[in-house]
Amino acid sequence: MYRLMRFVFRLDCDGRLDICIVLDASGSIRNERFPAVLELVVNVIDQFEVSPTKTRFAALKYSDDAVWLFDLDTYTSKQDVKTSIRRTTFIGGKTNTASALSMMVGSCKIVDGLVFKPSIMVLWPSIYSIKMYSYDHT
Repeated sequence: MYRLMRFVFRLDCDGRLDICIVLDASGSIRNERFPAVLELVVNVIDQFEVSPTKTRFAALKYSDDAVWLFDLDTYTSKQDVKTSIRRTTFIGGKTNTASALSMMVGSCKIVDGLVFKPSIMVLWPSIYSIKMYSYDHT
């Protein structure tokens, strides 16, 4: 039996918020724990008003390689985002956090000289996969 921590969010701004969820689906999470991780993510999503003008979500999962689940423009309702997260399958394999972070950073879009990227990235790694990575912004 696994306990999930409760998160409390207080949002004081009325602006748009873009959140990218990065899920560790590698063997270090273990298949039997993965549903608990997904429910934790769903509980976090429940704290936000999901719409094209409020909060948008993107998500990817990783093990040996990273795979996009959906991008910021895919879903416009909270229920659709939660359903997609709950349908996410476990992969197993090695833990390549660097691949996931690289994919997320590489997803930034440039339109008319402006960079559009997630406001917040939420990383759910295995405790065993946390290493120090640096990213050269040049």
